Amino acid sequence: MSLVYLCIGMTASLSMFQLVNTENVLTDWNTGDDGFKWRPNCDFPGHDIGQISITTATRGECGRLCIANPQCSHFTFGHLENCYMKKAPSTTVRRDFDYESIGICGFIPWRLDSETERDDPELQQYQTQNIKMIPDEKERIIDVGTTLTLTCDYAFENVDQKNNFNISWEIPNYLSKNVELSDLDNRLRKTFGRNETHMTSTLSLTNARPKDTGYFGCRGPLGFSNTHTVKQYVYVFSSTELVIIEGNEYYIEIPHGKTDHEINCRPTHPDVKVSLIHRHQYTARGENWLEPKRDLLADPNSNWSFEPKTGLKLKKAKIDDTGHFECTGTYETQVYLRDIYLYVGGMELNRTDGVEDPVEGSNVNLMCRTYVYTASFSPPKWSYQVNGIGLIAIINKTNQFEGIEIKEPDIFVYKDKTLYTSQLSLTNISPSSYTFQCQGSGFTGKISFQAKKLEGNLKSKYVQLKKNIAQNLTCFISRGSKGNRIIWLKDEKEYSGPVYSDNNSSILPLQGKAEEKGSYACLWKNNLVEENYVNFTVIAVPSIYPTSTETSVGHFPKSTTQSSIKHVPTSTETSSRTFKVSPLT
Repeated sequence: MSLVYLCIGMTASLSMFQLVNTENVLTDWNTGDDGFKWRPNCDFPGHDIGQISITTATRGECGRLCIANPQCSHFTFGHLENCYMKKAPSTTVRRDFDYESIGICGFIPWRLDSETERDDPELQQYQTQNIKMIPDEKERIIDVGTTLTLTCDYAFENVDQKNNFNISWEIPNYLSKNVELSDLDNRLRKTFGRNETHMTSTLSLTNARPKDTGYFGCRGPLGFSNTHTVKQYVYVFSSTELVIIEGNEYYIEIPHGKTDHEINCRPTHPDVKVSLIHRHQYTARGENWLEPKRDLLADPNSNWSFEPKTGLKLKKAKIDDTGHFECTGTYETQVYLRDIYLYVGGMELNRTDGVEDPVEGSNVNLMCRTYVYTASFSPPKWSYQVNGIGLIAIINKTNQFEGIEIKEPDIFVYKDKTLYTSQLSLTNISPSSYTFQCQGSGFTGKISFQAKKLEGNLKSKYVQLKKNIAQNLTCFISRGSKGNRIIWLKDEKEYSGPVYSDNNSSILPLQGKAEEKGSYACLWKNNLVEENYVNFTVIAVPSIYPTSTETSVGHFPKSTTQSSIKHVPTSTETSSRTFKVSPLT
């Protein structure tokens, strides 16, 4: 297109933009020749998605530029002679201003959501004036076997619409997708008529059936401002069919972990109470089956929700959602149910001891479950990595690790599917980060956690020997260290004297003798992480510091300083506390 032709076209467009004012819509919203709406000296603040520089003389092109951008719903011309394109919700409120009488704003009507209430009353009036449905109701109830009749009336915007376009109808998905099953060709009729200002269409659906329940709507010509769809929800009530399942869907496979999966079980009357009963849980043995009359929708913590016009919704699909369900409708004294069979296959890996990060020395339990068709089942394998270092280590009978135990799996086969449960236990963990992996039957699950360092159970001791006065060195160890050997060192050599230990502490008795002075350390092993040592140095406590017949947990006095001693690692140690005993007085 030549520049001269483009300029002539823009000038012509501007003339239409300035002069056309739709009589049937709003007197203060002008209509551009491409159907966009505009008015002077206004703005829709924010929501910018782009801008193009044009002149004041060609500002009418701003509406066309917005139409050319599929994402654009609103536009503004003004500041620095730019056309600002916007992607804004239909609830966006117009702001009026006086910008040297050159600013304009507008919107593309067919890109606004007709289902959303608008804050601008003028836009609400615009929507309702152009297309109407008779009877004008949001929802309606008709009896089974009767005829549904709806009429739509549309006001023309221009001659082109009058001569070339018709109203289009929308019907429930079940009818449109199952024409033969629903006998739609014999039951559905549409009529069209028009005069100088309006066109009218009537939809008739004879011999209404419960599965006809759903949204019916009509809309204006595509690509024009009056393409808003007016909808009405129609219940086709049957006392013998209180709930329907769209498309007779009864066996449903849902991917594991999928969220907000809809199952179209809906009532045929707004007063029908819908319940969902988990009749048979295929992933549990007989003694663990759920109570068959439990209404899952009555539980506020349920994994299920329900909306009368959209049906059931499974919030997040899990293995135990597999089974036989009953979608039940109750109306007065009548009860009607539809069977639903769900299959949720996949893998679940989680901790069974809690969700918070564990502490040093505690135990961690992991569970890996797979539920798949037996033909594609393979036993899962465990592996792990510590601190993100090195390759992930596979755990099996030939490659076992101290502190890790894999229990015998539980295998449950029901019909053609296998539920496999494997449990892994970690004992006396060290303060590190861990990643465990379970892999099998085409699935891989990973779980990570950080074992926090335990700060409270192990404290330094300050001991001042008193001649012939018995005292104890007490080493409090981490919980979960049952079965581990505790080693005491004196002056970096293993202590050979008497020691008394239990699961939580170890006591080395002192008798107040000169030869007992020196540096002491208690050592024990945490699992999985090598060379994980905790060393404390304790200096002599001044004579003015109070003493007792037994050591106590405490903090360093402000007047003392901490120094280190040479550490002698052994093959079994990972945590230690060191005690320094002062000379006899």
